[in-house]
Amino acid sequence: MTLQYNGRLKVKGVKATSEAAPAAAKEPATVTTAPTGAAVVGVGKTTALVSGGVADGGTLMYAVTTTNTKPASTDGFSDAVPTAETITASGTVYVWYYVKADDGTHSDSEIAATAIEVPVADIVWDASNVKELDVFGNHEPCTIDGVTLSGNAEEVYARWSGYGNPEKDGISFETMESGGFTFKAPNSKKFTKIEMTLTGPAGWDYASLGTGWLYSDDPMTEIFKVTWKGSAASTVDLLKDAGNFNGERVKSIVFYLSDAE
Repeated sequence: MTLQYNGRLKVKGVKATSEAAPAAAKEPATVTTAPTGAAVVGVGKTTALVSGGVADGGTLMYAVTTTNTKPASTDGFSDAVPTAETITASGTVYVWYYVKADDGTHSDSEIAATAIEVPVADIVWDASNVKELDVFGNHEPCTIDGVTLSGNAEEVYARWSGYGNPEKDGISFETMESGGFTFKAPNSKKFTKIEMTLTGPAGWDYASLGTGWLYSDDPMTEIFKVTWKGSAASTVDLLKDAGNFNGERVKSIVFYLSDAE
């Protein structure tokens, strides 16, 4: 005999179940173009330490350290492009970055394994602050950010030459007689290093630069430099014996300082 309840067969032990499909894994956000570090920045300046970074699936985030130690977490990272405004001492800083994911369709990227190294100098002369630089003979020196450039003879000149091209603009050094130029450090300071980056080698690669000055170039990167190293409140020998000199322009001059003894 079959038991029925209102015409329906009662079957024990059958239970309806429903399981949700597992969530699809999120693709990590990526850095499509890594940021590029500035050639050099000045202590305390609002100059950006890096530029040109591009992210896919999120926003680039940055953190700056003074030692080459990768942050253990993303705490303290910011989407603001870091500047040298809060940097108080010259040296090298390290910019770390990652991509913070967007509206939920991506996951955060890892922090970059290698930091971008950016040199920070006490004082930098470049297109941002020397467009009015003019030195005429031995009677019209020019002082910028506490550093003074002066000529040591009547027929020597240093002037900013600007044509709107950052690869060609810079300071033109000219000497029509022997004497050259003197850099003087700010009060109570002395130079430990001066580094000039040139738009090209012409003139500088064979000139009599003076005591302590050295020309160098890197053919692979086409970076041309004239560097002085020492410990002095002033350096008087740049182009001292170059009686007829008109070299390529100087894009930037970087000054490293220490306290005078």
